[in-house]
Amino acid sequence: MIYTITLNPSLDYYIQSDSEIKTTVPNKIHSCRFKAGGKGINVLRMLKCLHGCNFEGKALGFTAGFTGDHIEDLLKGEGLDCDFVRTDGQTRVNVKLSGNTCAEFNASGQSVCRFDFELLLSKLDGISSDDTVIISGSTPDCRYDTYAELSERVTSKGALCICDTTKNDLITVCKNGVFLVKPNVYELAEITNEPFVKGALSLCNMGCENVLLSDGGKGGYFINKDNILYCDVPIKRTVYNTVGAGDSMLAGFVYGKYMKMSDADCLKSAVAAGSSSAYTPISQALDILLYDEIFQKCSVTRLN
Repeated sequence: MIYTITLNPSLDYYIQSDSEIKTTVPNKIHSCRFKAGGKGINVLRMLKCLHGCNFEGKALGFTAGFTGDHIEDLLKGEGLDCDFVRTDGQTRVNVKLSGNTCAEFNASGQSVCRFDFELLLSKLDGISSDDTVIISGSTPDCRYDTYAELSERVTSKGALCICDTTKNDLITVCKNGVFLVKPNVYELAEITNEPFVKGALSLCNMGCENVLLSDGGKGGYFINKDNILYCDVPIKRTVYNTVGAGDSMLAGFVYGKYMKMSDADCLKSAVAAGSSSAYTPISQALDILLYDEIFQKCSVTRLN
């Protein structure tokens, strides 16, 4: 089973305007839609696209209020299983605006008390070495170290623990010996202040096993103490949407791991998933044929 933990999910409101966006008069909206958002949810959605109807996965995390209700309804409508802890307040709403300009307005999210966090931890009591747990995204308003406790609980059960986070949380999960972390080159530079390959090796020296490193449209890297692999993006197309592309990249890698691919092919799958997601308009489902085409044309270079 693959579990994703989205600590701070969102109800994303996508607004599309075909005319110039102005600040002095009301703007006409061409289309709008709600979508369940948050990094773990994005990963789970992509995994289902790649796996098809046989996918076994579950979304964990926190939801609250009528916005949280709508997130759960949307996920169930997509055929995604979820088991969120219900908290007080309202799950945040993020606004994604696109037209002649693009902008994102992201709220901070609701607070989570210790009792509710303990309920989330208890949902991990039944996992085993056969399971994969992906913890990703920003943290809710709380006074305890969510990533430290969650990653420690998962690794103690022998499950594969994968984390997509930044700053101090990234350092913490590396020290907890997680299987894989997925920063991008900018996040990595912010933490290590080193060239990205050396910075990724520094994370491995802290204790994590592997680093999946996103370099946007330039491709990605898979780095551990034995391997430094680079995969390019072989097909260039119009980029419609970069929201969630990094999450899709992570999902592509996890899918490859689930299918028992080599490290090189897992990296190819990651780049293919991230690229195909960016090339797909938000209003359309992922083009799995495009994923396959990119995967077949990807090439991996060993840099060490």
